[in-house]
Amino acid sequence: LGPLKSRPQQFFGLVYYHTTHKQPKLQPADEVDQEGRSLEELPEWLLPRVFSLGAFSSKHEINQVAANLYQGNAGISAHVEDVECFGANLATLSLESPVELTLSPVAQARLENGTDHGNWVKVLLEPRSLLVLQGESRYAYCH
Repeated sequence: LGPLKSRPQQFFGLVYYHTTHKQPKLQPADEVDQEGRSLEELPEWLLPRVFSLGAFSSKHEINQVAANLYQGNAGISAHVEDVECFGANLATLSLESPVELTLSPVAQARLENGTDHGNWVKVLLEPRSLLVLQGESRYAYCH
């Protein structure tokens, strides 16, 4: 896994360069410059597990798998993946440890005074849990 500011990370397929969403020109335009490890190098059990849920109908719908190692209570700030860089379906798989994923409406994600608006839900992802975000959960909620 290659180092990132807050966690080790490894890409299979296309690489997403973590930049400000308002700066799409910072993403390399040529797909050759965006290639990580081959999707063929993924563990053989992973894609069948993803396909079993029906969110992706074929391997051709998946252009990237990012493996992140979150250590301790480390995490990342609430966000919605860039609509132009990622598809309509997102899947996340918890491997080693349980983790709480917080979902909150995009419109209420950040209150300027730091007050907790209370309009959120936590989802416990046990080890080996696969969560798929699509439709409203993909676009209307930060995670």
